[in-house]
Amino acid sequence: MLSSKRNLIIIGALTLAIVLGSTWFFFFRDGPDANKEGDGGFLSSLFPGSGDRNDNQNNINDDNDLTDIETKESATKKLVSENISGAILLKNPSTSSGRIRYIERGTGHVYEIDLDGGNKKKISNTTIPGIFDVIFSTDGSRAILKYISNGNLNIFSAKISSTTEGIFLPSNIKDIVFSPKGDRILYSVPNSNDNLLVAASPENKNQKTFLKNPFGDWRINWVSDNNIYLANAPSAFNDGFLYRLNIAAGALEKMLGPKLGLQITSDGANVLFSESDRDNRTILSSILNIKSGKITPLDFKIIPEKCVWSRKEKNALFCGLPAPFPEIVYPDDWYQGKVSFFTDTILKINIVDMTAAGFEIEDGFDIVKPFLSEDESALFFVNRNDGSLWRANLK
Repeated sequence: MLSSKRNLIIIGALTLAIVLGSTWFFFFRDGPDANKEGDGGFLSSLFPGSGDRNDNQNNINDDNDLTDIETKESATKKLVSENISGAILLKNPSTSSGRIRYIERGTGHVYEIDLDGGNKKKISNTTIPGIFDVIFSTDGSRAILKYISNGNLNIFSAKISSTTEGIFLPSNIKDIVFSPKGDRILYSVPNSNDNLLVAASPENKNQKTFLKNPFGDWRINWVSDNNIYLANAPSAFNDGFLYRLNIAAGALEKMLGPKLGLQITSDGANVLFSESDRDNRTILSSILNIKSGKITPLDFKIIPEKCVWSRKEKNALFCGLPAPFPEIVYPDDWYQGKVSFFTDTILKINIVDMTAAGFEIEDGFDIVKPFLSEDESALFFVNRNDGSLWRANLK
């Protein structure tokens, strides 16, 4: 009996030693540096993706404070007082200037102005009231118009000249963009139990299905001829994923996710993305290098929809930066209009050396739909609060 008790004690001691040894092996064997970037340790093997971000929350700039950033004042000018649906720069190959084409929301009339707002000219007087969104082709000669008529959504593919003419597209399209060259459209549309990603001419002819799967509501970025980036509709209450579709190979590759409220903008080489931190009512922003797969957290809370990539400087982008950043459930509260009147500052960021320069502008701007002048001496944007069009000088 005594021998049996002694055996039980020995077995118990050995069991305890094994448990303690296993615990040390899994959790402490790599020392204090076990959670360096790229090594999520034991926990990341259980929850893939948990080691994507070097989550040092102490380094996050909670209020988007620009105290340590070199800033200068930027002269701003209101170019259009009326509520507009969208605008685009019409480039002039022989000069560094060009003109701005925009569509008035209330009437649907198309106008052009100089970069300082002068020489206003009406291009099309076709009346289409209540256009709430417009997607221009690269050269501005075509546009996808979205408006409500008799309680129904209308999606109209238009060619702009002295009149606005075109065809109606299926009203159940979830998202639609032009190709980089502007000669094709690409849209996501449900079909029976599947969702189709369809390319066609702007007249919706010569259709070709690029993708067919049960997942819908894609948000499309077509930034290069051969690569399409797809992300599901963002919400702080849903996991978001980013995929790259290689058209030539027909291959779909997962790039990011799951990440709550995922939003992206890409120049084809990098992806700026934000993800929701719902519990703390804020967001986290990062850069994904597409070639290497490396993710670099940013110090600032940046909303991709407020950004435009530079075409003159590689690895640079300009963003409207809410400062301070309001405590919201992003992006839901912002989309639903529960918060607005951001005090945006324009921030230019180099995503390689992580340097930044700020341009202080007047209070009360909620910057959306930004675009740059040809020489990038000015940023144009729509003030989301009232739909007016503005210019901010960057030189």
